Amino acid sequence: MKLKYQILFGTLIIAINIVYWLAIYTPLKAPYEIEINVSQGVAPTTLVDHLADEDTRIFFPPFRWVYSLYARWHYRNKPLQAGTYTIEPSDSFRDWIIKFQKGLPRLYSITIPEGLTFHAIATRLSERGLLDDKEAFITLATSSQFLTSQGILSKSVEGYLFPSTYKLPLKYPARRVLTKMISMFRNAVETFSPKTNHLYMRSVHDYLTLASIIEKETGVGYERDIIAGVFHNRMDRGMKLQSDPTTIYGLGKFGARLTTKDLRTKTAYNTYVIPGLPPGPICNPGLDSIKAAYHPKKHSYIFFVSKNDGSHVFSETNSEHEQYVDIYQRKKTKSL
Repeated sequence: MKLKYQILFGTLIIAINIVYWLAIYTPLKAPYEIEINVSQGVAPTTLVDHLADEDTRIFFPPFRWVYSLYARWHYRNKPLQAGTYTIEPSDSFRDWIIKFQKGLPRLYSITIPEGLTFHAIATRLSERGLLDDKEAFITLATSSQFLTSQGILSKSVEGYLFPSTYKLPLKYPARRVLTKMISMFRNAVETFSPKTNHLYMRSVHDYLTLASIIEKETGVGYERDIIAGVFHNRMDRGMKLQSDPTTIYGLGKFGARLTTKDLRTKTAYNTYVIPGLPPGPICNPGLDSIKAAYHPKKHSYIFFVSKNDGSHVFSETNSEHEQYVDIYQRKKTKSL
């Protein structure tokens, strides 16, 4: 009789262990994925109650006590990382806890297009809730200490934030967003080198500055290397770049129409007044504009004027250029 009870007891222990491990390791097989918010300070020992408050009971089979027991035994001294997490239907309860402890929250895709300033990038990230502190982002973007730590010899990160699609969690720290985007930039351009040495282009910073101007001057991809060639030709001849976007950046008149007075107002970025390149990029250019700056198309053009459809007409002489200005700009102005 004693042997019989021992067998029953042993069988019961084995059955409990099987149930326990199946409950912990088996996917919960919910019909859909959900988001779970883990608050700061939530302990593994109270995790199950916290999850129940998140209305995740559809994920729980009847053996909820197993989860509480597992969390208490295995993770009582291991803190959870606050954040918003995605729980997949194929996840087991053990997968949940690993995500929460390693800080693997849900990632959201956001595309940073070419040509935005770092202020505009901060606004875009903040509006999507992916930035923990917009002001901290802007402060770091102009912090000499931060810039030095990133090896950026400039007054700001302008130009060094690579346009791309990023996957970020909610309220990502500003410093980590910046370092991530700068790292993407370095990975993209580290192998670039000019085919021809230009005496007026002394560093990567100079090429990046020119790339940012190219980015803002055209919305037509096939023109980038042509426009790059125009600016290289002008610098070869000692001519001023005379780029409207640089003047706009220096004055901060984004979206406003430039006046004759604006073009004569001296700022560090007004290339109608200053010779050569401005002190730094005026936006964050994409890879194609950076390539164009390094590898401009060879031609004899030194002027271009907008055709008001995103494209431009190019010319070699001032008289020819003035004719195109009359056709595409002055007559258009008179008709307004």
